[in-house]
Amino acid sequence: MYNLKDKNGEVGFVMPAGTDFVASTMPIGKATGICSMGKVEESDKFPDYPICVNDGAYYFAGKFKAETENKTEKNADEPKKENQNFKKDKWKK
Repeated sequence: MYNLKDKNGEVGFVMPAGTDFVASTMPIGKATGICSMGKVEESDKFPDYPICVNDGAYYFAGKFKAETENKTEKNADEPKKENQNFKKDKWKK
């Protein structure tokens, strides 16, 4: 999982330009779209741009987060526990 570095609605990126690389910014929405449509992986090629998309087509500024299990998915199969403090007889007439 990753987080793009949002600075005033834009994110910094590096991309190849011939035999060199260029750095610029783009709107966060465009960068999110590129990431969602491509293959995203962590890279150490550019220290300030660790989010690599499509084998080096783009390198975005941001951070990678450690993958953690989603707690709702993890506990989805466990039976729900009844509230121990709730007394059903209390509501009977």
